Amino acid sequence: MHGLIELRPTANETFRPWSPGDDPTKHPMWEQQVELEMEMVQRGADKYRAKLGEARDKGEMTSVKAFHQKVEEMVPQMAALLKQWLTNVRLKRGQVPFAFSRLNNLDPAVVSFITIRTMLDVITDPQNTKPGLLTIGDTIGRELEYQARMEAWRAKAPDVFYGVQNAQHRATARHRKRVNIHQFNKLMRDELPWHDWPVDIKRHTGLRCIELAIQSTGAFELSQELQHPVGHRRAGRGRKKLKPQYIITLAAELQEDLMKRLDADEMRQPQYMPTLMPPKRWKGVRNGGYYTPMTTQRPLIRFRTSSGPLQREAAMQEYDALDMPRVMSALNYVQEVPWKINQRVLNVALYFWDRDLATAGFPKQATKPLPPKPDGMDGDEELIKKWKRAAAKVYGDNATRLSKATAVRTTLELAEKFRNHEFYFPHHLDFRGRMYPIPTYLQPQGNDLARGLLCFGKGVRLGEHGGYWLAVHLANHFGKDKLTLDERVQWVVDNEEMFRRIGKDPKRNREWITETGPKHYWQALAATFEWVRALDGGDEIVSALPIHIDGTCNGIQHLSAMMRDEVGGAAVNLIPDSVPHDIYGDVGGLLEERLKGINRAGGAQGHKARAWLKLFPENGKIPRSLPKKAVMTTPYGATREAHFNSIYEWLRENYEDRGRIPFGATEEESREQKKKLVPWLVGHLQDALHGKVAQGKLCMKWLQDTAKVVAECDQPIIWRTPSGFVVRHFYGQERFTTTSTLIDGKRIGMAVRGYSDKLSVKDQLRGIAPNFTHSMDASANMETINRMGLDPRGLPITAIHDAYGTCAGAMWTLFDSVRAAFIWVHQNDVLDDFRQCCVRMYRDHLLATRPDLDWPRAAEIAEETLPRIPARGELDLGPVMDSKYFFH
Repeated sequence: MHGLIELRPTANETFRPWSPGDDPTKHPMWEQQVELEMEMVQRGADKYRAKLGEARDKGEMTSVKAFHQKVEEMVPQMAALLKQWLTNVRLKRGQVPFAFSRLNNLDPAVVSFITIRTMLDVITDPQNTKPGLLTIGDTIGRELEYQARMEAWRAKAPDVFYGVQNAQHRATARHRKRVNIHQFNKLMRDELPWHDWPVDIKRHTGLRCIELAIQSTGAFELSQELQHPVGHRRAGRGRKKLKPQYIITLAAELQEDLMKRLDADEMRQPQYMPTLMPPKRWKGVRNGGYYTPMTTQRPLIRFRTSSGPLQREAAMQEYDALDMPRVMSALNYVQEVPWKINQRVLNVALYFWDRDLATAGFPKQATKPLPPKPDGMDGDEELIKKWKRAAAKVYGDNATRLSKATAVRTTLELAEKFRNHEFYFPHHLDFRGRMYPIPTYLQPQGNDLARGLLCFGKGVRLGEHGGYWLAVHLANHFGKDKLTLDERVQWVVDNEEMFRRIGKDPKRNREWITETGPKHYWQALAATFEWVRALDGGDEIVSALPIHIDGTCNGIQHLSAMMRDEVGGAAVNLIPDSVPHDIYGDVGGLLEERLKGINRAGGAQGHKARAWLKLFPENGKIPRSLPKKAVMTTPYGATREAHFNSIYEWLRENYEDRGRIPFGATEEESREQKKKLVPWLVGHLQDALHGKVAQGKLCMKWLQDTAKVVAECDQPIIWRTPSGFVVRHFYGQERFTTTSTLIDGKRIGMAVRGYSDKLSVKDQLRGIAPNFTHSMDASANMETINRMGLDPRGLPITAIHDAYGTCAGAMWTLFDSVRAAFIWVHQNDVLDDFRQCCVRMYRDHLLATRPDLDWPRAAEIAEETLPRIPARGELDLGPVMDSKYFFH
């Protein structure tokens, strides 16, 4: 591994007495911490420059933020002049310029975007040292013709057009363009009918656009320069004189502006890493986590870009004045938990990675070659189509492989860097109060590899009950999480021989790979190592392995608690039972019953049901994985389209990616059948889902109806969660966007794009239910952490929204803390609290806009206008304390 500054080991890693909040310069690791923060800045700059070089080599500099921003700033200038030119041509008599008929049919903002983007890309392309006027004009003409083709296609057959675009979700822009042209020629050329633009028309159109860009922006300069092509001698006496060629360059002012932007962006993107000393405590919202001014400080609260700049600054000022002691206490406690690297797991991971074994979730590091072209392919349309489809899959797989390989490589580099040190993870919050580690890749909310590599820096003696939880944790990562707790422990005991075999030589004995479910390999290996150590060392060993417990569809747990819903509560284990309930399996079972009943009835509907049931080999039993994503995302406002996409994704992962055809005999036939069968299934899936979460969906609808009333105020909805965190719910309208269109199959907003401080009612309503629910799970998260912090042992804890972890010897403390925190969050009526916030907000709005109202009458109208909370059930939350499977 290369590219990281080596950390100097400290003797025995023992520090002088020092507590968080003390003078940081007195900490023994202070100098190394400063060096580390300097390295973060340098690594971020190096990464930025590498991306810059890649974009320059590809001739795609406008994909870089600084260039793209400049394009957006210049588009309105050129679009205004283009509109004026088109108007003048229409009013004039006489000959119409060649370019008019082409440009008159396109959106001026789209034309301007394509023109300026193309000019910047060609001029900054290192292959074009002196870009000629005609070359750029021809390129712009081709790009505009392509855009005209795509818009004509979209207008004539939008379903076909969008179907082709959606099928290219992993493709690059260049590949999308090639596919679009091929599909256009195949599907639409005759149907439109389409006539290609003549070469001279394309050139005239491109040149006209260049002229308008130069006049409107002042960003480009046209000059003449003598050219001496290969084979020509310099002009002299008796020789033919060469004509000068027009070239286009960037204006000096634009070059200077771009360089300043690039330099600033380079230093704004440090690669955040863990700290070597407890992170700087958060006392306000503007300064915490890292220590030195070299590292760009992230604010405590991460806002949505749609909040609008004035709204974000107003929010920061309000947060500055707020006192949120329980929030700060939980946040600082989590980021002061020390961590270390699991050396044994790291050694196995490096062995697999260095040998490129491409197992345990590791991708093959080398790119996969394209399939060879079959003999006799020329002229055989079917063979050409088949080869192109196979090649496209390889392109997509290689792009995915590269991304995964980068993540693995970086994670292992960081683990090696910190392997001999204790370290910490600075955290911050999103606008709903959810906690996130600031470092990327190696962090406790990371992927399976990252979490498998991490241990707490301080452990807890296993004790009498720790082994039980260690066994549960091990079984969970071997895919046995649907068994009862006792059954999981027994399964682990029964497989002692396998675990000892893995623990002795995991490189040869790979049951930890073949027996575990996806995304659990490295955590399963870490658990195996710890279990074998416990077998040999007994109750007295000190274990630092994080043992995790997860909520059962936590969003529905919170919605069921708000509505005191017995049906939903039972489905997500709010009610004690001897076995765990699985809402994903329950919804799958209801869907299965529906499909089998429709199948028995026969007819056209029965044929559709039978097509689905054939996919499930276990007597038509629907796997829980099929409805899982739809169920998980329902509390967070998932739409019918989202459910539609989740079924498509399930088919791709379980069939197409494995080379299997789900419907019909051929891929073409399967694609056609999916267009009918997937929407049909989604309707029945939603009905099955409604049977389990009807009250939860009623609650979500009420939150939307309430938000709709107070949207008249054009202000953020503000509520305080039980933990004391203040949520500002505001989605601003998009502004300065001249138009939005599809370019290269990708939606792009033209002109300067941002968000205003005027409320977007549509987005406000769409986000209220998921954000309110998230704010409740964030509150439960903070309360759980604070309760754990009361233990005099200083117990470690990690939290991933609706999952918590601590050492095996402290699990019963966490077990009780999670349940007590959930009950505490919902002990008051959080829906009524929210409604009262909205009533006050609407009352104040009435007083400000209607001078005829006094305070009592305004309050009365607000109370009458806001919708009443729906009738609720009789669910008692007290027994949650005794529910073994609430979190498990």
